[in-house]
Amino acid sequence: MTNLIHVAVAVIRNPAGQVFITLRPEHVHQGGLWEFPGGKVEKGESVFEALRREIHEENAIDIQRARPLIKIPFRYPDKQVLLDVWEVLEFSGTAHGREGQACRWVNAGELSQIAFPAANKAIITAVQLPAVYLITPEPGANTQDFLQQLESRLASGITLLQLRAKHLESDHYIHLANEVVELCHRYHASVLLNHDPAVLAKVPADGIHLTARRLMQLEGRPIAESLWLAASCSTKHASAAPRDNASKPSTPVPAKRSRQRAPTTASCNQLNSVSRTRSGVGRTAVQSGISMRRPRHSPATIRMRPCTRATLRLTM
Repeated sequence: MTNLIHVAVAVIRNPAGQVFITLRPEHVHQGGLWEFPGGKVEKGESVFEALRREIHEENAIDIQRARPLIKIPFRYPDKQVLLDVWEVLEFSGTAHGREGQACRWVNAGELSQIAFPAANKAIITAVQLPAVYLITPEPGANTQDFLQQLESRLASGITLLQLRAKHLESDHYIHLANEVVELCHRYHASVLLNHDPAVLAKVPADGIHLTARRLMQLEGRPIAESLWLAASCSTKHASAAPRDNASKPSTPVPAKRSRQRAPTTASCNQLNSVSRTRSGVGRTAVQSGISMRRPRHSPATIRMRPCTRATLRLTM
């Protein structure tokens, strides 16, 4: 039986929002490919301790604060790994390759064009997703009022939303969806439609959000790989918040997380698997797909569903 290799991985951003990546040496496993920096978690180490040690030793960066982003189990032909990915929130030092390895800062949007190990692809998706995701309530009778309130949220910086309007007839939904997409694209925001995937033939949205029922009826991915695919999933798994060492303020510690349940991830990129869900910690995502917990509805609010923080409710 293949032993599982537990690897701590860091997503490090500079003030310009660029992401730090390094080149694997040619002589090692997956050599010649770019990767997010990190290394093996040694016996007796916490993931955060391993992350700090590895990044300091290899890249001369001292991590002060970080939080869990995503966990990725992956099986290569010759080994099995668990990538425990953390998002670095605060660090000091000038990043460089202490062992002579090439490294660079790149824009998040460029990551998809760079050669990474297969296990890193889900990290790229997670990095490219925003920290918050707006899920609309039922629009109600006054569509213009709904669009005005939606525009105020877009003006505040929302870049990804799900249009959820289950009480509308199909023709009315399509009409509203086209208006919402036009408005969101004006603000450079992406739109997922909570509807049958076939609706994309009539609405130029950026992806689909599948209900759990639609998800379980699928035999394969229903939309193009270039589009976002989200799914409603349920799980009884609750993640534990990393411990904060409050008694030692000078010691770098993991960032606190809320106590809400972690989101779950559906295998939306390859739905030919019988196993539809995976549990994760922090923001979870798969290549070309995302997953968020289902919100409860209130006609008086538009809600942003953060991936790692407490739910924010915005009054309409």
